[in-house]
Amino acid sequence: MANDSEEMQVWYVSPDTVGSNTRIVFDDSDDMLEYAHEVLDAMFDRLGEEGEDDIATLTIEQSKMTRGQWDAIINMKAENNEPA
Repeated sequence: MANDSEEMQVWYVSPDTVGSNTRIVFDDSDDMLEYAHEVLDAMFDRLGEEGEDDIATLTIEQSKMTRGQWDAIINMKAENNEPA
């Protein structure tokens, strides 16, 4: 059983693939990079569209959180039927 107070490395990506400023959190750098590529593709597709800015910013943050915080996020996603 994992220690709930154990710190783990996480990455945040924003915006999400639809352009919302939602921060998506990952515990795996490979998954984060794959998602960041999807966001970049979506951002490039939206550039130049009417009503959209011609400037886009992708933010990737590296941080830490406890295993208990991570488990709470995963459990909340499961309760809301969101993919983990």
